[in-house]
Amino acid sequence: MSLCFMVQRQYEADELVVWNTHARIDAAIAKAHIAEYAALTPLPTISSPTLSSLPTSSTEASKKERLDLDNADELAVRALILGVCHRTVGEYEAAHRFLEEAAKYQEDGKLKVNTWVAGLAYFEMAVDEIKEYEASEKAKAKEGGGSVDTKRWEKVLKGASARLDRALHFSGSAIDLSSRLDSRVSMLRDEIVAKKAALGIH
Repeated sequence: MSLCFMVQRQYEADELVVWNTHARIDAAIAKAHIAEYAALTPLPTISSPTLSSLPTSSTEASKKERLDLDNADELAVRALILGVCHRTVGEYEAAHRFLEEAAKYQEDGKLKVNTWVAGLAYFEMAVDEIKEYEASEKAKAKEGGGSVDTKRWEKVLKGASARLDRALHFSGSAIDLSSRLDSRVSMLRDEIVAKKAALGIH
């Protein structure tokens, strides 16, 4: 893997995840990112509706003599970006699986350079958990609604808070990004507190 490629991918990861630009892209752009990263070898093992809709590249990939991504740092960054982009297109299950994969590379001690990945992956998992339930609530409202399920919200917010705890656990190992991550965790915690107050959850 060339150094230029690694720097480019690291920069794109910073842009998408650290600066939170993924929150401002539309589904078409997110799908373009997914297609780009999913085409890199070795191919992702996690499936999703968006990935299934892409032209198969397994034959072309098998002919390659050299992998595009040849170390854990690059694979972890790809998994992180695929997780973020899948959430943007509303495919929450796949998003969660990619984010878990990204974090696992660091939890298994495989990362040498990108030691910020696990902290950001857990933060994104917390966002994913909340966004997924918000989406289900909106869908339910369109179908006629019903009362707000406070118990379910309490479980979702508790799970998200636990993810944020894990994010902070890893933030100290990413000196260059820890302040940004800590700030984002703090803001999301404030939002969780506000949501609990609005729902009467103590």
